[in-house]
Amino acid sequence: SHTAGAWRQRGRTWARLLRGRPSWVTSAAINAFRERLALFAQAWRPQIVQFEFHVMAQYACCLRGVSCPRVLTHHEPGTPAALDKLRRKADKGVVMPLMEVAAWRRYERMILGRMDAVVVFTDRDRAAIRSIAPTVSVVTIPLGVPSSTPALDPLGSAPPSILFHGNYTHTPNVAAALRLARSIFPLVDRDRPQVTLSL
Repeated sequence: SHTAGAWRQRGRTWARLLRGRPSWVTSAAINAFRERLALFAQAWRPQIVQFEFHVMAQYACCLRGVSCPRVLTHHEPGTPAALDKLRRKADKGVVMPLMEVAAWRRYERMILGRMDAVVVFTDRDRAAIRSIAPTVSVVTIPLGVPSSTPALDPLGSAPPSILFHGNYTHTPNVAAALRLARSIFPLVDRDRPQVTLSL
């Protein structure tokens, strides 16, 4: 039945979380890619491997027997992001979000143990990594935005508009866009009704 199938699916999800496999990591797990990467690494013998994003670091296991430095570019630690999500959903049930937090903590501890260096972009992320893996080498490369010369007018140009640009498969971007649209922009609209918002 549909209900039995839903419970089986939920059971599989819980089992993966208990094994330290966050949902996002599971969705990025592709066996064919894993097999191909292992063969490629053995044939090519890279001098360094960079993993872009924590979900891709699950493939570090494909480098067994390949002696080279491994670097992870960690765009956003998953454990604090899962904790933030848990706080936002506290009134809608906490079992699954709690399991996600525990899975992220276990997963990140595992992947960070396989890295020779980790690149982060903020001091907050550096502290989060340090709390999970105190001995891993962490390098902070701050985010930078080139400025124009002369400086742009802070009031912008006509027509007045606000643009929020982001990858909406990334949960924090969705939360930020919703907060902007529902809580912040109405205050702007009240005083400046000609301003438009584009997401």
